[in-house]
Amino acid sequence: MNYGNLITGAFRVTWQYKFLWLYGIFLGGSINFGSFNYNFNLNNSDTRRFRNLDTVQEVARWINANLPLIIAFVLILAFFAIIFWIFRIISQSAVVWTVDQSEKAATPTFTEAFKIGLKYFWRLFGLTLLISLFFLLFLLIFLIPPFIIFFSIIEKGTLIMLPIFALIILLLILILIPLIIIVNVIVMYAIRFLVINDERIVESISSSSKLLRKNLGASLLVWLLSAAIGIGITVALLVVLILLGIPMGILAYFLIASGVTITKIVIMAALTIALLTIILIVGGFGQAYFSAFWTLAWRELTRLEKAPEG
Repeated sequence: MNYGNLITGAFRVTWQYKFLWLYGIFLGGSINFGSFNYNFNLNNSDTRRFRNLDTVQEVARWINANLPLIIAFVLILAFFAIIFWIFRIISQSAVVWTVDQSEKAATPTFTEAFKIGLKYFWRLFGLTLLISLFFLLFLLIFLIPPFIIFFSIIEKGTLIMLPIFALIILLLILILIPLIIIVNVIVMYAIRFLVINDERIVESISSSSKLLRKNLGASLLVWLLSAAIGIGITVALLVVLILLGIPMGILAYFLIASGVTITKIVIMAALTIALLTIILIVGGFGQAYFSAFWTLAWRELTRLEKAPEG
């Protein structure tokens, strides 16, 4: 396998089909709904009064008084989270299919890719759910013993079991790291078997497991390269944030220091939106490139599997 061709080929495809960047935004963690901030319009006195609440009854009364607003906020947050989750699954199929079609000398479009994403939505959802349940079950089975020992240490107040507890945790870490890598590779391959070869969920997992076993060394190298790509994407985002964020911060300081006006607020809002847009574009390109890299690697490995010996 020519790993250099994978790197350059993924860049070529991602740059040629720029609509992949939009799909890439949903593939990554560029939009973090967990860090979404909402202002309940509490003034300073309300904030101090809330911080001084010292009884459960007072907290309950505050929640009850603001219950409609809280429910509305939760529903809005849940709505956007679901929309993002749906587009994330659609984007996985869309990018994989587009990259595969481009390698077949076709000219895929955004609309065609979206339709493919819809077509394989439930299969990808089922694949994600199945893998997640497997991993959760594994964690539950392997985490029960150390937790029993930990609570035993607390209950008996003895440190005799502490070295055993530490050893078990270390062994779990040593087991979990390779497992996470293996599951990650299997999922990457399974998605491509599912979308490109039109395989069912269980069939795609079986096919990806066989491909991994037959190409373990090459797969690990691909994973290492993808990890390096992930680090590169993160560094690129940080560089963009630093190069653009520092000047914006300095500008914001001088604007605020000289007095707050509607015009200055509009300017700062526009600059903030511009910065977020640039970050999303860079992140979208990076995630699309990451998916393209895995798709080309999968294509190369399956091609080598089908190639006649000798």
